[in-house]
Amino acid sequence: MAQEFNAIPETELEKQEEKAREILGSAGKNLVIHSDWKFDNDKNIQVGDNFLVNYN
Repeated sequence: MAQEFNAIPETELEKQEEKAREILGSAGKNLVIHSDWKFDNDKNIQVGDNFLVNYN
């Protein structure tokens, strides 16, 4: 799943958000995740509103 997310170009923010929501257990409003995102136990990850993950 991480490889699929990281293969989406940074210019395609809607596709990135859609894939991230598919991967995560749950997420609130304003979800932003920059690639190269690395994670384990994806369905166990729950984040709230205004969540930002930077790369590395």
